[in-house]
Amino acid sequence: MNEPEIMEQERGRGLLPPTRELANLARRLTAARSVIGSTTDPIGTIIACEKCGEPRERKETEPNATGHSIRYWSECACWRAKVNHAATISESATAAIRGTRGDENEAANPNAYDVKVLASQAELTLDTFEPIWLSDRYPYDMAVKWLADIQEREVVGNYRAGPPAALFFVGEPGRGKTHLAVALLLAVHAAGQKVAIVNEQKYLRQTQSVPFGPPMEALVAEPAERAWLTLIDDLGKQKLRTKKELQEEDKARIQNAWYAVIDRRYNRRRWTIITSEKTLDELAAHGTIDDALYSRLYEMTRGVHLRFTGDDQRLRGGA
Repeated sequence: MNEPEIMEQERGRGLLPPTRELANLARRLTAARSVIGSTTDPIGTIIACEKCGEPRERKETEPNATGHSIRYWSECACWRAKVNHAATISESATAAIRGTRGDENEAANPNAYDVKVLASQAELTLDTFEPIWLSDRYPYDMAVKWLADIQEREVVGNYRAGPPAALFFVGEPGRGKTHLAVALLLAVHAAGQKVAIVNEQKYLRQTQSVPFGPPMEALVAEPAERAWLTLIDDLGKQKLRTKKELQEEDKARIQNAWYAVIDRRYNRRRWTIITSEKTLDELAAHGTIDDALYSRLYEMTRGVHLRFTGDDQRLRGGA
């Protein structure tokens, strides 16, 4: 079936314009990103970019002071063009995402932080995410498929059928978890849907200074209820204090703060993405989540962890 036929079929099914844009985006990505090559290929392997045809070579940085080196694929012409183009749209992305004159601040609007993050990370798109950064590209393929599966659904239907209510990205730092998660949010936002980002450390600092009642309701309303897709970033990152009695106090505060967001998304059947360096079991052991949160997150994700493996691309530096 060609593109005009597909578009006509979608019109006949009554898809709204934002939904159609999401469907087309997911279809193009699924068809276009079958890159040959992976992080398991030996140093010196050369592949041709599927788009521009320029050679890409598997390389390795010089060992650093600790003897650690990073393996990576050299950049091709179209990759450099994509990154340069993404950098040039940062200001327009800021204006589009904010939808204001640009004088918004966190004191006036507790959700201004989401706006800042999306604007500052406008280059983290699906087009600039490289599956060959990963030892196993399964998390990328599943994320793109999930985006296509949820595009016709305003809310989660049956928790045990259809696409899972949440994606859980887990892995060490620098493996691309936040890049892919933000890319999904930007794609959804560009298609006309409301999105939100909640970074654990930033969110917990906000909850400490915001009293319960209407101020807390205002803080969590956007990510917990209104957003069609919410990203919970770096879940489990907050460190606990050393004294045992203080640790228990920290755990209760963290669990209560996350319950305010996660329980509402669970009950309202909203789509969610979570990134963490810890699995659900490790988050429970750390004290980030209690039994009630564990149960909800397990059902939302169906207990599936999309594990990001490979080298830390941040450590490449200027290589």
